Formats: sequence, C-alpha cells, structure tokens
Amino acid sequence: MFTTHFLTFNQKQYSALWLRVRLNAFVLSPNQQKIFKKCHKFEVKFSDFSLTPDLENLYFRYKESVKFNPTDSLEHLLLDYQIFNIFRSKLVEVFDQGKLIAAGVFDVGEKAAQGIVSFYDPDYKKYSLGKFLLLQKVLFLQSQHFEYFYPGYFAPGFKSFDYKLDIAPEVSEYFDLEQKSWKSLANFNPVALPLRKIENKLRQLSQELEMLGIQHDLLKYDFFDLNLTRNYREYMLLDTPRVLLLPVVSLMEEWIIVYNILTQNYEFTITRKAFQTNLEPIAGVYNSFLLKPVRILFSDKEIGGFLQKWVSVFSR
Repeated sequence: MFTTHFLTFNQKQYSALWLRVRLNAFVLSPNQQKIFKKCHKFEVKFSDFSLTPDLENLYFRYKESVKFNPTDSLEHLLLDYQIFNIFRSKLVEVFDQGKLIAAGVFDVGEKAAQGIVSFYDPDYKKYSLGKFLLLQKVLFLQSQHFEYFYPGYFAPGFKSFDYKLDIAPEVSEYFDLEQKSWKSLANFNPVALPLRKIENKLRQLSQELEMLGIQHDLLKYDFFDLNLTRNYREYMLLDTPRVLLLPVVSLMEEWIIVYNILTQNYEFTITRKAFQTNLEPIAGVYNSFLLKPVRILFSDKEIGGFLQKWVSVFSR
C-alpha cells in the first residue's frame, strides 16, 4: 500500500490530488452514453483478478504507447513481485470478437473500491477505452451497492490524468490535504495546491531570513518519492519536494527547513546524508545526497514564532 501527495514527470514536480466518486448519486452523462454506444459491439467480463500472459502482453503494448512512464510490468505494479496478493482485486476485461483489447483492475473493500490501473490496445484508442473501463467499474460497483469509488489521483497541470475529472464532476470529491477532508470537485481551486502552498510558505520565510542576513538556498528536492519504492522504503527518507538548505559544514548532516503541509508547521530539521548520488549538480536542485530526517530541532506555524525560536536556540 502507498500514497503520495507529489509527483515528478519530465523533471517537473506536481501536486497529486486524490479523487472519489459518490456512487449513489452517479448517472451516465450524455457524452458517457456516447462512449457506451461506440463500444456496444465489445464484450465486457468481470472476474476475480489473476495475472495472465495475455494481460501482461496487453499492458506492455499500452505502456509503449503512452507519454508518461508507467511501471515496467503489470506484475511489478500490482504484486510488487510478491507471490500473494493481499487485496480483493477484481478484473474487468473488454473483448472484440474474442480478442482482449482492454482491461482494468480495482480493489474492493466493504463499502468502497479503489481503481488501480486501466490499459488497452493502442490500436483501439479511438474508442476511448480508458474512460469506458472506468465507467464499467463505476456501474459495476454501483450495482453492488458500494458507496465510493476511488479512481486515483489527478495532477493539475499534467493533462494525462485529467480524464478522471470527467467521470462524474458533479458527484466527485477531492481530498484537501491541509484540511484533511473531502471537498466537492466543483469547488476545487488550483491556487490552493499543496506544492504551491509549500513553495509560497518557504519563499516568505526565505525573505525574512535574507533580511536577517542568514545564508540559505531554496531548492527542489528530487527524491521525495523514494519511500514508495521497495529498495528505499525501510530508510524513511525525506519526503518533501522543497527545502531551505542551510550552510552547515558536516560530512554526515544537512540542516534544512521544510514546510510540513500536514501539520502546517515550519520545521528546522536535522537530516543525515543517507546515500550519496554522484549526480551532476543542477542549479536550484538539491541532488547530492538522499536525506533522512533525524530530528526536528524546533517548529512553529508562524514565521515570527519560528524566528523567535531560532534566536533562542542559536544565541545561546
């Protein structure tokens, strides 16, 4: 299991906003009815998920056709190379005269289900099979009296996931990371994106530090998502996309300031240089080491309070 609130595509960072659909209020829109009409000749089958060579081959064809970089194999994506699947996974398949042309996997719980992946034969792109699969999942779950369907995330500014916004905009909700609550998608305001909030908060603090003559650099941190991978998750590495780097001379540590969007605190954090990367330096980016937080020296929700604690700690 994993979740993430930030993503990187083509060296650019984005906020990831999670979605859910209220199934009891869902009805097909006129455009969605057109998709069903366009796909009327195809056969749709639901079953318990089992990984097969046909599914893996179809996923490979799909993976080679998309502009973003999906996981290298279906086995890696769904099972992480484990023998057993601990989730109740369901499979929806679409056939054209016996030929598998599209498939989707979703995990079901007691009252809700999570969409995991949908993929299709790129030769059938004109049939909007990605949307067709999502709608098939929604209608199946609705018929089984589930309450919510979670189709995953969208990333404002990265259009490859915007199709999820069209599933049911009137009855869809997004998770507000700051408020820790679900809100109507109709009221979504891109100005309040978590990544933008972090950037603005650190810039405000940066201006105050400059006025005080405190040397620092506001940098992107490219390794915020490594905790999602099998090889690094045990190390609990730093998971924020922006840092204020302070000039500490240490072979083992970096001193940084982060803005924690979950607690809404500025945090003076001592980190350990866990792994060296040997990457070429990039202006505006910290990429020398993978950092592991060791302890928070002090924190505060307000810049004034944070700076008072700074003076209290470093004037001793």
